[in-house]
Amino acid sequence: MTRQQRNRLKSGLLGSLVLASLAAAWPHIGPLGELEQSTLDFRYARFNRDKRMSDRVQVIDIDEESLKLLEPTYGRWPWPRRVYKELIEFLSVGEPAGVFFDVQFGEQQLGSDDDALLAETAAATGIASFALGLFDEARPGAAPAEKMPEDFGERFALDGAGLAGYPLGAQFRNFSLPNRILYSKITKIHSVDAYRDHDGISRRMPLLFSYQGNWIPSLTVAAARAALGAELPPRYDHGQLVFAGEGGKEYRAPIRGDGNLELHFYSRGKWTAPIPIAAAIDSAMKMQRGEVEDPASLALNPLEFKGKVILIGASAAGLEDLKSTPIDSAYPGVLLHATAISNILDQDFLRRPSSLQRWVIALLAILLGYVSTLTIERMSLRVGVPAIAGSAYVAIGFLLFQRYGIAIDLAMPPLLGFAALSHGFAYMSFMEGAERRRMQSTLSKYLSPAVSAQLIAAGSDPRAEIGRTEELSVMFTDIRGFTSLSEKLDARTVVERLNEYLARMTDIVFEHTGTLDKFIGDALMAFWGAPVKDPDHAVRAIRCGLQMRRALAVLNESWLRTGALTQPLGIGMGVHTGEVIVGNIGSERRLDYTVIGDNVNLASRIEGLTKQYHIDFLVGDRTQELASQLFVFRQVDWVKVKGKSQAVAIHEPLCEVSSADTDRMLNLKRSFESALGLYRKGAFLEALAEFETLHRETGDGPSAVYVERCKGLQENPPENWDGIFVAKSK
Repeated sequence: MTRQQRNRLKSGLLGSLVLASLAAAWPHIGPLGELEQSTLDFRYARFNRDKRMSDRVQVIDIDEESLKLLEPTYGRWPWPRRVYKELIEFLSVGEPAGVFFDVQFGEQQLGSDDDALLAETAAATGIASFALGLFDEARPGAAPAEKMPEDFGERFALDGAGLAGYPLGAQFRNFSLPNRILYSKITKIHSVDAYRDHDGISRRMPLLFSYQGNWIPSLTVAAARAALGAELPPRYDHGQLVFAGEGGKEYRAPIRGDGNLELHFYSRGKWTAPIPIAAAIDSAMKMQRGEVEDPASLALNPLEFKGKVILIGASAAGLEDLKSTPIDSAYPGVLLHATAISNILDQDFLRRPSSLQRWVIALLAILLGYVSTLTIERMSLRVGVPAIAGSAYVAIGFLLFQRYGIAIDLAMPPLLGFAALSHGFAYMSFMEGAERRRMQSTLSKYLSPAVSAQLIAAGSDPRAEIGRTEELSVMFTDIRGFTSLSEKLDARTVVERLNEYLARMTDIVFEHTGTLDKFIGDALMAFWGAPVKDPDHAVRAIRCGLQMRRALAVLNESWLRTGALTQPLGIGMGVHTGEVIVGNIGSERRLDYTVIGDNVNLASRIEGLTKQYHIDFLVGDRTQELASQLFVFRQVDWVKVKGKSQAVAIHEPLCEVSSADTDRMLNLKRSFESALGLYRKGAFLEALAEFETLHRETGDGPSAVYVERCKGLQENPPENWDGIFVAKSK
């Protein structure tokens, strides 16, 4: 195997590992899971099966037309409860398996005995189940704020003996029962709560709820049990809720990890046509008034409901029970329950591959992408093979869904396969070619063509990184007395103040287009002019330093005012401009983009000199030369820094020439440099007088240094005086 082939294999294996890991995490990454779900929504909208909803489920719909037709008789919504009393009496004639309300009757109807009549009818017929609401979600295990009535568990709760391990979803802190009169006499209760996904679309249905240890059936479970004639409570068995129907036949509903049933929607027109409640009430009133002898002669024959479950809910927009679903953006909530019930009765569930199967399918798509790009030479086949395979896979996905109700992933495998394909193409067309060209260009500069060709063929790269020499401006900053200050403060305060300081200084470096090289304890190193060349690098470095000075003053004022520090921080800044080596420097395991060279060391020495002259900012001679037209400088000294045999001139940037302080700073510059000229001529007594005057009038730090220096030189005059100061420390 050639080195090129080995590199291809390594690239493919590494990419496969990354993408296979992404495939494993895909369902748990919100946007990716939602993308996958959107492909299922599309299948429901365009490729849904032809199966009809179970005819054992019938919805009586409180629709817009019924609201209009019944308003003259019963007034505006909400209607008197006698409407539902008459409806239950009418429906009971047909001996349905049950009547289940998706409407809550929490408030008592005042001024009439309708609630009592409805309660008595419900108790007498034994077919009606009423809705309760659960709300105020809480963390699992949190104690509910409202306590259920003491008799609730005995009268309405399911026996939970077989429900151990059931994955409950949301927990609740509050509830809404049917009003006091209804609650006292009714015999059946269910919850009507339904959930939406994060995108606001309803795709699942909770089946059981637990409140204060009471297992409460959803409308779906209550109706399914009634339709199946289940006398025993449901039980939980390895991810399935099991119903025992007539004759001991088991009906199993697959439960997701959040305790919900994933709905298997029916196409529009395939669900049992809802009956407008106005039509049901009209037939009920005709029967009540004795207008017909045979119920079969009614427009709505109650005998047709025998053995069915009847759901009473609303599709009228004003009643606010319309949900967004993959089928319809205004889907009546009661149809969600009807869908879930039909799924259970017909054992008609959406089927998905297992997590392992999904991952294997994705892995095969990834491998196909890499094999196509890294092993097939002909471009037409590189593109054609995965394109044909991907199209066939999607077509099979649509077919499996439409014919068998199997939902394979239609986003993850194609996208990961495309990612593998793209990575393979990128590697083949860019990475290898670019690497060969880069190695050829670099190695040819210091190796013979024959040796270069040999190294390239073997894939050997003797470089970590080859830098370049550039004239840059390098800055060092350091906090004055930080070590002693840190000894007086606790570690947390030290870290907090240091982080605030470094964060602000870093922002300023970036604002002035500098490159942050590194932090060295409380020190900072930055440079200008690379990686992007900038002829104004010296100017930008000086402006950065002046802004750092102002920013530190603001930080100190804030820290002292709030008590975060008891004394202000000081700073020293040094900038020097010169040729340095810049590039990625280090080992193959760790590279840093940095600068090295004698001029970098000199920048550090210049920063250190700020302490000796009691000022916060010094720059080298070349820096001053490049920025002299824009700033007011004063030359502070000629210095032989440690490790250098030649003296260097150091300057203090006083202000920008456009500053309001320019006149004052020019006066300071003239006075100081006049005294400095005397000092360099060896006229120490005259220089001493001028430095003392300047220090007394302005408190100037360098002047104070020269006062002491002149006194010493006056007492011990030097031989061969050249005006150069020799720094003994860094």
